[in-house]
Amino acid sequence: MRDSTAVSPAATFVARSELLDEAIALTVVVPAWNEAARLPALLASLSAHADVASTEVLVVDDGSNDNTVEIAHSFASTLPLLRVVEHGTNRGKGAAVRTGVLAARGRLVAFVDADDATDLAALGPMCAALTGSVGAVFGSRHVAGSVVSGSPPIRGLMGRVFNHVVRIAAGTKISDTQCGAKVFRTSIAAVVFTESTVDGFAFDVEILRRLMDLGVDVVEYPVRWSYVSGTKIQLATPLRMLADIARLRSGRTVFEPPLVTCRYRPELLEIAEPLSGALPDHDAPCVVIAANGADANLRAAAQARGLLTTSG
Repeated sequence: MRDSTAVSPAATFVARSELLDEAIALTVVVPAWNEAARLPALLASLSAHADVASTEVLVVDDGSNDNTVEIAHSFASTLPLLRVVEHGTNRGKGAAVRTGVLAARGRLVAFVDADDATDLAALGPMCAALTGSVGAVFGSRHVAGSVVSGSPPIRGLMGRVFNHVVRIAAGTKISDTQCGAKVFRTSIAAVVFTESTVDGFAFDVEILRRLMDLGVDVVEYPVRWSYVSGTKIQLATPLRMLADIARLRSGRTVFEPPLVTCRYRPELLEIAEPLSGALPDHDAPCVVIAANGADANLRAAAQARGLLTTSG
């Protein structure tokens, strides 16, 4: 399934992350709250399925009161690019993912749940699907080819009802917004996660709407998912998620990050990448999307390269 709503100009670029390290192909963000029991299996799975020499693993501890942090650090020998970021207090899954995404140094950034429910063999194909205008790949338990096992009937029913409500409320065709495995181009992720407002489990919906507003194509990839006990989802969680979605919908405005107007020359690729993969003609006008608050640095970099137009 593919989704986007806006139509972006052909000559639209996205600013490269200022944290980008060309030696790092992928950053995997793992939000973790009291995950000492389940985190070891997830980190072992990452070491088996990712190229550890070029994959940064960023565990964001969301105010745990167990030894999640110590468990994460114990994998430093098998995951040489491992980093651990700590929230002083529990702020919510959305906040933890946001912290990790905005600290990512890889060209691509993924986040995966700490429960290791999603088979990470899908991680490579999901990254490979980020071509052309595709800026995000959502793992899905509901598209053809997916396999789901062990889920309690009540959880499956809650998930289907919630996803149906989300598709109506958010105006999306994406069948599974809540699967805990997603991959983004880091340049795009930095834009849509900056100053996002949902700290809880419904953050995926806000991010999807922002992607759609930018005209970024989002595709789903079938995953193999197995239920793992110890979920942090409680009976009240869907109600809080629906309240967040209602708030997003009632205050709905089109997401419009800062734009810097430039002329296209090859030097632009030093500071930005095409939104759609296509390059315009030499000196053709173009716009570069920046994360909110990052446009001043982008404008200065474009000016230093002689790319800024009089309207930029």
